[in-house]
Amino acid sequence: MAMRLLILVAATVVSLTLHGCGEKKAPPVTTTITMTTTFACPYGHIPWPKDNTLDCQSVEEADAEAQKFLKSNMPPWDLLNLETLQEGILGPSVNISLTARNDYPWAEFIPKDIWLNYVLPYANVNEPRVDWMQLFNSKIAPLVQNPLFEADNISQVVEILNDRIWSVLRPEGEIKFKGGQTPLIYDPMSVMDYGFASCTGVSIMLVDALRSVGVPARIAGTPAWHANVSDGNHNWVEIWMGPGKGLNGEDWTFIESRPAGPGETLTDPCDKWFCNPAHFDGKTQAFAPQFDATTNKTIYPMAWDLDNLNIPGVNRTAYYNALCQPCGKKTATPTTATPTTAAPTTTATKNHSAGATLMI
Repeated sequence: MAMRLLILVAATVVSLTLHGCGEKKAPPVTTTITMTTTFACPYGHIPWPKDNTLDCQSVEEADAEAQKFLKSNMPPWDLLNLETLQEGILGPSVNISLTARNDYPWAEFIPKDIWLNYVLPYANVNEPRVDWMQLFNSKIAPLVQNPLFEADNISQVVEILNDRIWSVLRPEGEIKFKGGQTPLIYDPMSVMDYGFASCTGVSIMLVDALRSVGVPARIAGTPAWHANVSDGNHNWVEIWMGPGKGLNGEDWTFIESRPAGPGETLTDPCDKWFCNPAHFDGKTQAFAPQFDATTNKTIYPMAWDLDNLNIPGVNRTAYYNALCQPCGKKTATPTTATPTTAAPTTTATKNHSAGATLMI
């Protein structure tokens, strides 16, 4: 395979001990990480891209850095429950996220900052904290890597997962789209239990599925079409494709989860129902969350919790204006978006309507 420049050749097992924090120390929790490695890195090391090659970091150092990143950037409600998270979902999240870098050909060349923000995190926004990573990895990994088939690029993985996870993760009945469910049903376990969710819930589910096999992904959306909460809101999914390999010359492309937007592609922005000048009219703002709370220039405004300013974000308005305003115009061609650092609109009333256009 063209992308797999290095051959997986061996495995080693490394035991890591994680300690609780606070005045009363919890019993140590041991996490076992089974690592494959490459010719470029010694056994028990993690590959990171650096200057067109791979830099090797020991799994102990990589684990410690990942744990530190998560703890340093947690929203305040997670810090209050740090010991519980540490004893529960942090270990598996770090374990699987690190292991994925060696397991999948598309994963080892993902830059560290992208990996930290969009593969490693145990949550997207303020959804209930559940251990989706282990379940998803066990159910989803065979879809993209098995004795008879192995996907070799991110586009292939997105296509396969967006087509199949809705029934694979809920064999008793395929997951459907149903509007107006957030914040009642938007974490993955609730979506699987109920069998439906609105755009936020199915978007988070697709993001989490992609992250479980090492693909960087994030939700994106607008808290209010035309800057008017009564016009509704929407969320979808952005996928990191690699430097300059996304839409509009960026690293990212976007798509909806299949229950909310069947038949969409990663290459045509105009095949999304919302990507047009009627929705991106110069007033609509769009955002995506990130986990790093130290480098963000704005926040991710949650339509279901507009008073909550604790989710770091990036402003994606210029990107979507450049891509969506030309849709439907015969001679228009998307141009390079100019990055914006404009602050989000946070003055909108929290009494957002539950009308026909509400998509949360």
